[in-house]
Amino acid sequence: MYLRHVMVRKDGKTHTSWRLGPSVRMGSRVGQEIVATLGEPDAPGRAHAWTVCADLAGSVPEGSLFTPAPPPDSVRVNLRGFRLERGRRFSDVWLGWTLWRALGLDLWAAQDLPVG
Repeated sequence: MYLRHVMVRKDGKTHTSWRLGPSVRMGSRVGQEIVATLGEPDAPGRAHAWTVCADLAGSVPEGSLFTPAPPPDSVRVNLRGFRLERGRRFSDVWLGWTLWRALGLDLWAAQDLPVG
């Protein structure tokens, strides 16, 4: 697998696009086959590039062309727009759950209560 960048000038701007593909032997010649065009990847795009490489090659290519991306399950939260409505005290819920399990009611419910 190779990851190659292509630079294109359009409207006075230079755009860099990344292409992914393997080297393929065609008779006595070796050519390059483009499997995916990745565009101008940002952090999520770089994470996607690693995934595509791993899926196609069976492993992540050696030599990092991109910096590692943050974990995909991270989410940005606007704390100024965040508010809590109808909040509950956690200790009440935790105490109820602990007593429920200590009395064995979870086992009783799983055995004796009908499903659905």
